[in-house]
Amino acid sequence: MPQIIPLVVTAITAVTSAVVAAGPLAVAAFNAANIIGAAALANEAFKAVQPQVKSSSTALEWNADPNAPNRFAFGRVGGAGNIIHNATYGPDKMFVGFVGVMSASGPIKSWQAFKADDAFVSFDASGKAINTEYANEMYLGRQRGRQPEPSYLPSPSGLKNGAAMPRWGASYKLSGKAAYMYTLAENSKRSAFKGKVPTGIHYIEGLYCYDPRFDSTYPGGTGPCRIDDPTTWVYSTNAYIHALNWSIGRWEGEARGFSPARYGVPYASMKVGGIGATPEGIDFSGYVEAANVFDENAWACAAWPDADQSKAAVLDSFLQAGGGIYAERQGKISCLHRAAPRTSVVTITADDTAGTIEYDTTTSLLERINTIRPEYWSEAHGWQMVATDEVTSDVWREEDGQGVAVTRSKGLAYNYVPGSKQARELAALQIAHTREGIRGTAPLRHYLDLEVGDCFTFEVPEAVLNGQKCIVLNVDPDLENDIINVTFASESDGKYPFAFGQADAPPPAPALQPADNTVSPPLPGDWTITPRPPAPGGGQLPGFDLGGIVSNETATAVIVEYGPTVTGPWKQAYQGPPTVTTIPIDGLQPGATYYIAVRYQRDQNYSERYVYGPRTAPLLDPSPTAPTIVSIRNDIEAAFGDIFDVSELLTDARTQLDAQGAEIAAARAGEANLSARISGVNQARIDGDQANAIAISGVAARTANTEADIIDLENALANEVTARAEAVNRVEARSGVNEVLDSEFRGYVAGDTSWGFASNYLSASSGANFDVYWSANQNVLYSFLNGNPPAGALGDWRSGWMTAEGHARYEGGAMLAIHAAIGQVWIEFGDESKNVIDNALLATGGRPGGGHGGNPANFDRVGGFATAPAGTAYRRLLVRNLSPGGVGYTFMPFIRPYSRPATATQTVLSGYSEGASTQVNAAVTQQSLAIIDLENQQAIASWRIKSEASGSKPAIIEAVSALGGAYVAFGAEQIYFGGNTVFDDATDTWQTVEGSTVYVRADGAPFGANANLREWWGPVGIALGAMTTANGYSGRMTTAPYNFDNTSGVGFHVKSSHMYISASRTGPGSVGTANVTVEAVGAVGPVDFIVYRMSGDAAIEASLSRWTDTTAPFQHVFSFDTDLTNQTKRAVFGCSARDAAGNTGNVVIEVEIFYNEE
Repeated sequence: MPQIIPLVVTAITAVTSAVVAAGPLAVAAFNAANIIGAAALANEAFKAVQPQVKSSSTALEWNADPNAPNRFAFGRVGGAGNIIHNATYGPDKMFVGFVGVMSASGPIKSWQAFKADDAFVSFDASGKAINTEYANEMYLGRQRGRQPEPSYLPSPSGLKNGAAMPRWGASYKLSGKAAYMYTLAENSKRSAFKGKVPTGIHYIEGLYCYDPRFDSTYPGGTGPCRIDDPTTWVYSTNAYIHALNWSIGRWEGEARGFSPARYGVPYASMKVGGIGATPEGIDFSGYVEAANVFDENAWACAAWPDADQSKAAVLDSFLQAGGGIYAERQGKISCLHRAAPRTSVVTITADDTAGTIEYDTTTSLLERINTIRPEYWSEAHGWQMVATDEVTSDVWREEDGQGVAVTRSKGLAYNYVPGSKQARELAALQIAHTREGIRGTAPLRHYLDLEVGDCFTFEVPEAVLNGQKCIVLNVDPDLENDIINVTFASESDGKYPFAFGQADAPPPAPALQPADNTVSPPLPGDWTITPRPPAPGGGQLPGFDLGGIVSNETATAVIVEYGPTVTGPWKQAYQGPPTVTTIPIDGLQPGATYYIAVRYQRDQNYSERYVYGPRTAPLLDPSPTAPTIVSIRNDIEAAFGDIFDVSELLTDARTQLDAQGAEIAAARAGEANLSARISGVNQARIDGDQANAIAISGVAARTANTEADIIDLENALANEVTARAEAVNRVEARSGVNEVLDSEFRGYVAGDTSWGFASNYLSASSGANFDVYWSANQNVLYSFLNGNPPAGALGDWRSGWMTAEGHARYEGGAMLAIHAAIGQVWIEFGDESKNVIDNALLATGGRPGGGHGGNPANFDRVGGFATAPAGTAYRRLLVRNLSPGGVGYTFMPFIRPYSRPATATQTVLSGYSEGASTQVNAAVTQQSLAIIDLENQQAIASWRIKSEASGSKPAIIEAVSALGGAYVAFGAEQIYFGGNTVFDDATDTWQTVEGSTVYVRADGAPFGANANLREWWGPVGIALGAMTTANGYSGRMTTAPYNFDNTSGVGFHVKSSHMYISASRTGPGSVGTANVTVEAVGAVGPVDFIVYRMSGDAAIEASLSRWTDTTAPFQHVFSFDTDLTNQTKRAVFGCSARDAAGNTGNVVIEVEIFYNEE
């Protein structure tokens, strides 16, 4: 009996299709599982990623599985197909037949060839083999998978006794399936097939696809191709068109809502594969742009995915075949091709940034590769995955080995790439992408309107990224602050000619440009210095006032100093934001000569000083109209010094107290440094005709972070002609003494530049918080020397500069952990210009193998003492990672750097305290003084109290009585009288609040938005600089008509019932907000209202954008509505109003409409 083969498959009597969810739910599910955030997308752009799909070689496996998933043939592919039915039949079971499917969601373009084992077989019109050993014994019938198929695949005609495949007939048309019937006829000698079934490999041109480039209804498209009519689709071998159609989904069956009937229409039929995202959820323009680049590169794509594979992995494989990666644009499924140079669309200057630009250059050193061993799906090798030669470059290998060629390789399978040349080009590009080396995020102004895939160029001379071209990987809008947060990576155009064989060598890796640290000094006209004499009655203390602007637009601070000569020494009067326009200088010696120096600062860089002077400080004159007081003061100053300056007395008191004190230092490093002291000094002296008694007492307490002092001084002096009694009391608290700026690295993590890194080794990297394993407990700075660093290679972290004095002794240290490294802590000393003039090694050490979690218990404290040389004005810490040589790498994290003055005999390291960005100080000084002069018959009595804290001007109350007169003086930024009246010293205005009304009167310069108001009263809440005649009730002006009165009304203005409004719905459909009412108050009718969109989603519309109201109250009532599918929409609208008198005003309304998942 010629029964063929003991077949291992059984008959399958039902044809099944895998059906999955489609539409918005499918998109939501896909996005939930596959969204790539900004950080992850940056990583994808830097890695040679292997999508996890089945190897294309599995196409050769001939499976018989009734539950096998649908497969989809894209481009020219070859495979055995999936058996869905088989049977042996006919006389003596001489026939065996197989029904198999090559692709769902047909039709395919064509059946190209058939190979049985290793021989190509040809067939006549009836389907009978006409060549090879299988002639007249093999039959093949095929259908393209039209929708619908007009008939089923019949058994071959002319079989012996009219035999036909059982359990097969007209009810099995397999519409939409590219299918075949493969029939073998064994002869009576069983010599035709010798007991086995030849494996059949079918060569086909696969599915038709929707291509927007051939759709004249798509912007820029031309042709009849339409997404809702699959009969107009085109055959494609373009990977991005395949990826687009995978995103749309593959569909079968009669579509709903069409006459005449259509089949396989997306969203109207049954989805049998792919993602099934709606058009609103797909970025068509991104795919079209990438598809054009793909064609320009003369590439092809061949793929045979199935419905059970990860939809995201299949999409990634299509994109991999085109040199792209997955991306999202405005929440839509999109792609980012990296297979051709891009034009920089905008130049980013400092004005375009809205905050700190963060960038990272370390990951590339750890992740980049220099060699790929590519595999591709080769038709010439029987549709097997075939490896081609390694793709590499000596330039890359020597760069990674510091001059010695080293190989960092990775195998990569390009499952959907059918050609060797294309695979090698893609591999070269992927290597180059991993070596870009710079990634980061930048907060930019919203008007730049950058999209994923755009390129831009930094043009910020003072920044290390100056001149760097970058590609946008992600855009995260921040509507609240009207900015966009852009994730970017460096982009080198030179890698593309190398990858395509047009250049002999790849370009060098992008490098950060040294920052331009030059800070332009003040211009001669920037600042004007005005002496400030005392006001009549003592209401103003003498000093200098600087007025002007900072001309250097890149400055981050302005510094004002004063000193006795043109070269100093300098004492700081101000350091603060460059927006200041008035700077006072107080604390001057009346009548003394001073020079004033102004410097500009940008981060940790400083300009040269511009020196003004000399200038003479005004004399202190509490009452210029009382000459007797003047003479008394002169006599007293000549005999006893300035009675108003208590600093010398306090200095003497503190010196004596320190001489009496005793401090208890910590016994070991890491513990709190505490000391407490109570001291007393009493002295009485009778010397000739003079008696003097002094009593000094003091209380001091200190911890590692704070100091507090109380000093009392009483002094009595009497001689033949003069009696003087004085009492001084001072209470002072100060912040900690660790002078290292940003010792907890919070500022560095936020983008500050107090800490800086430098190295003499090319493969050095640094940063904060390498990962959570190293920094779980606190911020940790680290340095990393990779690639067998030679002996002497080093990575240095330097702190910001701290003030210092020559011959003074200082302590410094940090907590270090070392991995094959030599850890060191140094101190560097700088001169007045911050040029390093000397350095000293404080200590060497660190916890070997430690540093885990940033836990101090896993570090060793390393520190010591050093004395500053002559000429020192500044100092800073240096924490060094030093290579001993002969190791593969060195790694050193550190925490808790500190530095403070040390005593001459101190040998034990003191405890750590967090450093402050500036010294914080608070003090209260009270002085009482009484003097009689018998010789001149004069007397004076004074009392003064001064409160002073960091960050503000001092507050002073002074009372003086003398033979010629008396005065009481108040000095403060604001002086309050009662509970609702205040005098503001900066603006010379009196301000009184009664209920919801504020009354303002100027005793100095006019105020208001137009600087023309002398008096103004109106509603509370309007800033002094914003007050006008329009928004006040009444007042007086310096310009005509010199007064105004709006008491009959509060003036024209526009108000809204909502500044923010939202709405939501569950599932797709339309949704609208509640009503918004905008009213023009104080208007003259009629009033015209216009609602307009300022920014955001164009799909949100106002229900009534224009309206004219002729009757008071003049109002416009409207709402906002839109249609939602699967995304939240946001927009910002404005509403303007104009009345008959020409008054105009507007309001801003933020609209947010939420989509709730079902």
